[in-house]
Amino acid sequence: GNILYLENATKSNFEILFGTKERPDGKLSKTIKQDSTSDVFVYYSGHGAPGIDDHKGYFVPVDCDPQYIELGGYSLDLFYNNLAKLPAKSITVVTDACFSGAELFKNISPIVISISNPVAVANNCVVLSSSAGSQVSSWFNDKKHGMFTFFFLKAFQDKDKCDKNNDGKLTYQEIFDYISDNTEGIPYYSRKYNNVEQTPTIEGNGKENTIVEFN
Repeated sequence: GNILYLENATKSNFEILFGTKERPDGKLSKTIKQDSTSDVFVYYSGHGAPGIDDHKGYFVPVDCDPQYIELGGYSLDLFYNNLAKLPAKSITVVTDACFSGAELFKNISPIVISISNPVAVANNCVVLSSSAGSQVSSWFNDKKHGMFTFFFLKAFQDKDKCDKNNDGKLTYQEIFDYISDNTEGIPYYSRKYNNVEQTPTIEGNGKENTIVEFN
């Protein structure tokens, strides 16, 4: 009852779920308890792209033409601004997507995006992204997952190695350290299998928040 799940989301789906500039109170906001006890966790796996003119980042809805992303996409600035208005205990955003345009624009060089991210500096929040700057977010075809998603899920299975302080809990920082390991994590396997540089990033002061506690 607390899970809002969408596949092949349209721009309208994004707006209904996360709100618009004029109406930031989307469907997600209606699920937040007003006593600040709600933990919000957003996981996005899909395409992102930069605006050709404004160099802003956008989610690419299934009904969007990437060449007109500034008209048909869902703005990352809007996404983070609306999340920051939620009266939540904590906010976590995990994205398996790149926003350089390298995967979508065949005749345009990758673009480094500029976004305003109030969530990253808000209290008790964390943003974990699959790649940095103008990098792509590659696939792990043998595992039928995005490279980032595969290692993110693997961290929960490999808890003995991921839980460095052996306290029976996994924090976002521990997961980040696991997936970004240069010899056993995403950077190594992205180079090995796809010949690309992919380095996950983490932002926010909620890095030590616990995502799972093992019994």
